Amino acid sequence: KMSFIFRCTILMFLMISSAFSYTSERYERLVSYENITQVGTFEYSGITVKVYTRPGHSMRSLTRKITSIIDNLHAFYGNRSSRMCYYRPVEIFIVSLDTLNNHQIMSFLNWGQWKNRIRGVYTSSTSGDENTSIFVSNDSLLNTTLSHELSHYWQDIHCLSQSEEESRSFERFSITRL
Repeated sequence: KMSFIFRCTILMFLMISSAFSYTSERYERLVSYENITQVGTFEYSGITVKVYTRPGHSMRSLTRKITSIIDNLHAFYGNRSSRMCYYRPVEIFIVSLDTLNNHQIMSFLNWGQWKNRIRGVYTSSTSGDENTSIFVSNDSLLNTTLSHELSHYWQDIHCLSQSEEESRSFERFSITRL
């Protein structure tokens, strides 16, 4: 007979394995390095969001932040984004600032785009065979960075021009309402 502890260990392994089963293989090193064991999936305002984070973060709090930011996106963009031009779920990874800037762990990013350390990044998939993902550092600027990167996602799914200036304006707009 299998011991209770052994059965629980197997069950936990299967749950964690299935939770990450459709995470892109290219993110496996990140998930392992950051000890990401919390995964939350929800749908809000026609958008499917999957959040990955380490233990100790409140998934409920993160979900509230993200849904508030989506509401702010509707308010900020108004009629310019009344309809999505295509549907694309988004994965959000909340990681440490050091991990986010670790070129080996985050080797799938195009590091030539940035001169300094980054706090967040949005990666789009135009081919449809890769994930659309947001990576943000879990620091004091989490709300600001999450707002900024979700703005890029919003611009993408509504076929608006990618604009750093507009995303920075949305940051300021969103932060006053969170």
